[in-house]
Amino acid sequence: MLPKHLLFTVFLFCILGGGQAQNHPFTIIDSLQQALQHTRDPTQTTILLSQLSLFVSESNPDSGLALANKGISIARSRHNDTTLASCLSSRGWAWFRLGKNDSAINNITQSVAIFRKYNSITKECKSLLNLAAVYDEEDNNQKELDCLMTVLPLVDSFSNPFIKLNAFINIGNVYYKTGDIRKAMDYLQKGIHLSVTLHHDEYLTDAMVTLGILYNSLHQYDNALSQFRNALAANTRINNTNGQAISSENIGDVYYNRATENNTLFFADSALHYYQQAAAIFKTFGNQNDIAYEELNIGKALSLLNEKDKAIRKLTAALSVFKTGNAYNHAYEATSGLSAIYAQQQQFEKAFEYLRQSETYKNIIDSLNEKKSINNLLIKYETDKKEQDIQLLNAQQVITGKKLQQNRLVLFFSFGIIALILVAGIAILKQYRTRQQLKDMQMRNRIAGDLHDDIGSSLSSIYLLSNMVQQKNSGPSYQNALQKISHNAKEVMDKMNDIVWAMKPGNDDGSSLQEKLEKLLQIPVDAGLEVQSDIDDRLSGIKLTMDTRRNILLICKEAINNALKHAQATHISLSLSVTTEGIVINIADNGIGFDIRSASFNNGMDTMAQRARDCGGSLNIQSTPGQGCIVRVQIPLPKIRYALLRFN
Repeated sequence: MLPKHLLFTVFLFCILGGGQAQNHPFTIIDSLQQALQHTRDPTQTTILLSQLSLFVSESNPDSGLALANKGISIARSRHNDTTLASCLSSRGWAWFRLGKNDSAINNITQSVAIFRKYNSITKECKSLLNLAAVYDEEDNNQKELDCLMTVLPLVDSFSNPFIKLNAFINIGNVYYKTGDIRKAMDYLQKGIHLSVTLHHDEYLTDAMVTLGILYNSLHQYDNALSQFRNALAANTRINNTNGQAISSENIGDVYYNRATENNTLFFADSALHYYQQAAAIFKTFGNQNDIAYEELNIGKALSLLNEKDKAIRKLTAALSVFKTGNAYNHAYEATSGLSAIYAQQQQFEKAFEYLRQSETYKNIIDSLNEKKSINNLLIKYETDKKEQDIQLLNAQQVITGKKLQQNRLVLFFSFGIIALILVAGIAILKQYRTRQQLKDMQMRNRIAGDLHDDIGSSLSSIYLLSNMVQQKNSGPSYQNALQKISHNAKEVMDKMNDIVWAMKPGNDDGSSLQEKLEKLLQIPVDAGLEVQSDIDDRLSGIKLTMDTRRNILLICKEAINNALKHAQATHISLSLSVTTEGIVINIADNGIGFDIRSASFNNGMDTMAQRARDCGGSLNIQSTPGQGCIVRVQIPLPKIRYALLRFN
């Protein structure tokens, strides 16, 4: 039985040095925790967290993972790559103890790369040993051997012989598993020699046990016994009871093999003695699988000694444990032994039943071995394929990188040219629009000035002259004609003023319209009517087009003039509000009203309605004889303007 605890023991020994590793793990944990409490240096804290994580992970992997994560966080915040690598290696070991081998390999591989980058050879070797332990658990012999063989040429550059010892012993173990006996024995003997030089019995016993197993498989029983007896003595010196049990079991195996070859009861009795000695030690640990395995060995030895009934009891008891734990190899041995014993006793029915069970277990074992073999081939294929893909990918990345660099340059210049064109285009467009707006304003100012200066002055002269003539001549017909001239001239002047007002750019805001409407309401006030007005103050914050301002003013003027001329009203009200629907105007009077179907009013109504439609709005007139009149105008307002107005 090859010892599986070897890598972890050796790894911790290499991490902390020979003397410290001989202490009890709990003593080391206590020492590290005390040192952690007393340090304030971030670098030292990270190192202690890394070391503490390694030992804690053996009994409590979750706590070990938390300690490693804390160390990684501190190392990254301090941008300390070497301590980060140590914590990554420790976190990988914690993942390994939790059974998460993929995460373990990823973290430890990162730590190896960082140590190699900074030429930290000792730490790189320790992480490689750690990585080898993970591959050993996965039975990935090639990867494990690669890690260990990488350590050997590096280990001579620093004075830590325990790392070399670790590499020798575990390389021997790998070659043992792969069936290369000669290389396995060579490296194990190197490990034993170095263990003796270092006076370290724990390394020595593991190497001796493995070498003894090799000698036993080669039927070199004297050499095997020599190795196992030396291992038993060394384990006794260091009080390693588990090692004593394993050594005793292996000594029993040597005697059992001799007994089966020579049919000698002396060797069978010696095998029984050492198997019973191993069983007694394992019973102190309470591990049922180990106890059952020794019961199997004892049963086999008793069978050789012709104590068939005792052998049956031992083998049957062991078989029940193997069935529960799905230990198919051991169950196959137990059922085969029971079948042979019952056949010797001529109890053929029971012999056949156990033979059938042994065949079932043999089929399961063959199936698992075949599956394992296929998986190993698949892993090797995937590994080789991945390495080829990586090489191809690296070459493609170099080519792609050059192409991307060229493309980036082309894109950079292309985007630069496009950006310059866009900026130039926007600037030209903005300049063009500014010029057009300036030309429009200049044209509107010029037209307004011409109307005011030329036509306005002429009309003013007509108006003044007609008044002068009217005062000097008093003939009735002459007087009426002059009055008409005066009235028409004043009407033209008012219309011209409205046109000038509408065209002048400075009157585009709503405050100008508000002022104009307030002056318009002065007309019915001068005529003796009661006037009520309610104009929304928010009107002053709105920009209106020339046509919209002019049409609103003319609609209001038409409605008020109609009320003055035809309605015989004593009260007129004008309200203007700004809502989400737009500008809403209501002009009402308390006059005699009219029938809106009457032809005499259709022309004026049509003109007002058309002006409202020109603004995109609508006009509604409500009137009945004797009930007054209400003119409702609704002009839509762009929602963005209303939204801006609300926040002002």
